[in-house]
Amino acid sequence: MADKVAKEFPELAKDVAHGKVSLPQAIKQIEARRRVLRAKTGPKADAVREELRQASQRGVSMLWPGINPWVWLIKFGRPA
Repeated sequence: MADKVAKEFPELAKDVAHGKVSLPQAIKQIEARRRVLRAKTGPKADAVREELRQASQRGVSMLWPGINPWVWLIKFGRPA
């Protein structure tokens, strides 16, 4: 298992070698990184990317959908 850590994440292997991170903790970190990478791919992620692409072509901001930030500020005040 240590070989996998050393091959895939050399910076993490250095931390393990220096005793900053234990091998089981390093393995958990690698598994967490893989879960994040898997979450960024797939049909759902592709659908979201396509929706964002279409919205950007229409000039719609996904942060402020359908409302001007100044109008929101006047109506509701500063966010807490």
